Amino acid sequence: MDCDEHIILKKLRDGDSEALDILYLRYASKVRDFAFRLLKDRTDAEDVTHDIFLKIWEQRRGLGGRPFVSGAICSA
Repeated sequence: MDCDEHIILKKLRDGDSEALDILYLRYASKVRDFAFRLLKDRTDAEDVTHDIFLKIWEQRRGLGGRPFVSGAICSA
C-alpha cells in the first residue's frame, strides 16, 4: 500500500467524505466491471457498485486493520 492510500484510508475512517470520493474515482470502474462480468447486466452492476461504496462509508470506522483498499472493498 502506498503512503497516499494509507492517508486516504485514515481520512475515510475519520469521516472525511472527500476520501470516499477519491476511492470511488479510483476504484468504482474496476468494481463495476467486475460486477458486470458476474451479473451480465449493467444496471445491476451499477447498483452493486453503489451499494459497495455506501457500505464502505457506513462501516468506515471498522476498516482500521485493512492493509489495502482492495481489502476494504472486498469486505464491504
